[in-house]
Amino acid sequence: MANEGSGNDKAAAEEPSNSIPKTQKQLDREKLRAGLQAMFGARPNPNVQRATPASAAGPQNVSDDDSDDEHNAGRCSGQSMHPSIPAMESGGESACDGDEGEKEKELADRRAYRAQLIEDMINSNGEVVEISNVRLFSFEGLDFSRLTSCTSLSLRKNLIHELQPLPQALANRLVELDFFDNKIRKVRDFFYTCTAPPLHMEHNDGVCESSNQVPPAICTEGAHGSPCTPHEGQEESPDAARIPTKVLRCNPFQSLRTLDLSYNQIKEINGLDPLGGTLTRLYLVENRIKEIKNLDSLVHLEMLELGGNQLRAIGPGLQSLKKLKYLWLGKNKIVDIGPWLNELDSLELVSLQANRISEIKPTNFPGGKCNPLLKEIYLSENNISKIEHLENVSSLRLVDFSFDPISVINSNVINSTNHPQLEEFWLTDGKISDWSEVEKLSCFRNTLHTVYLERNPIEEDTRYRDKVYLRLPFVKQIDSWPVVNKHNLEADRTIQRRGLSL
Repeated sequence: MANEGSGNDKAAAEEPSNSIPKTQKQLDREKLRAGLQAMFGARPNPNVQRATPASAAGPQNVSDDDSDDEHNAGRCSGQSMHPSIPAMESGGESACDGDEGEKEKELADRRAYRAQLIEDMINSNGEVVEISNVRLFSFEGLDFSRLTSCTSLSLRKNLIHELQPLPQALANRLVELDFFDNKIRKVRDFFYTCTAPPLHMEHNDGVCESSNQVPPAICTEGAHGSPCTPHEGQEESPDAARIPTKVLRCNPFQSLRTLDLSYNQIKEINGLDPLGGTLTRLYLVENRIKEIKNLDSLVHLEMLELGGNQLRAIGPGLQSLKKLKYLWLGKNKIVDIGPWLNELDSLELVSLQANRISEIKPTNFPGGKCNPLLKEIYLSENNISKIEHLENVSSLRLVDFSFDPISVINSNVINSTNHPQLEEFWLTDGKISDWSEVEKLSCFRNTLHTVYLERNPIEEDTRYRDKVYLRLPFVKQIDSWPVVNKHNLEADRTIQRRGLSL
């Protein structure tokens, strides 16, 4: 084949004499094109087919109709390939086919590795089983019935979009269930349903046994005496005995105490009623929940985590939770606490950090018979400028006003008479500029052991820690540093910081 780099010059020299002379600009373009073609080994003329390399097997030519430039020549599976790339020598495959084959093989290897990883996880005979961070989309293909000893199942950090029924024996046995960091939007009827093997099979835990015939209803009685009926939409079939699993509707989760649905895409709380008899800890952190509701049946709930949602009010949705001890509502958009916590007789801790609260109102914490056990109140990262209306919370042991613009510690509210058990006072990143405010905490000589006052204006003093201790000589910790060297507390902080950096 002629030298491709000079093809255009030769063609130009053979043009008829009556042709229109080319301009310098056109000649420059042709030279540039010829140079690029020579660099990439491309055809100099789209009307002339490129010769097939002698070593290549199979059809390699690209017709003018199929491709007249690099956008179509050599294209494979939607991927644009340059026409100068030679074909592979084996099997008549092009280079593109080879790349695709390598990618498919790599993908297949990854899938096989992940499948084996999941298989190893699900073959566990332990009580705690983790099938986490394996990009699991659904439960299809997973034989959960092999988890014969599992009481704690974790499916964290996957891509699960929809919850599908678990085997009844497993569901009845689970004490902890973790779906942290998935793509779940709705719980639907997951906690109302389960799967069970054919009724004629032996040793079905919690499933009615049958001799030769399958009764019209899939199961007449569940594991705990509750009626079992076919799932909505389930059609009865004469071939039912040959179906490996069936969907039952019989409230199977009779032992579940901890449920984690944090970091999903849930917009509304629902579908949890069947867990009311046992559930004590519920985590719904970082979802898209706008209202606290549908929790009335969870009468045994002790911990509720709703931080990082889109709540603008607490509302009446907590009134039935008489056993609730720990309530986390941080990082929401709550403006007013309201009276909604007053009915929570067992409440020991409430976190309202990082909301939009600007004041504490008399109805928020009235004391007396309201919240008689309340020990910890976290109100940091709001816009509260005054400490007020906490004088009746006599059981208070820790109060947090960090990152609030507070410049005065109200001694009419915070004092040892009102709070005889106060142990920790947090006011990091406040506006305290007068040392007399720190002295107001000296009344807690018998109880207070930790204060956080760093990054207030008073910390600008070079002997900040010494002066805090001078006023509060009974504390055991100032900010993040325990009191060790009482004669030189600044040295304490320096020594400990050096230790952390080593």
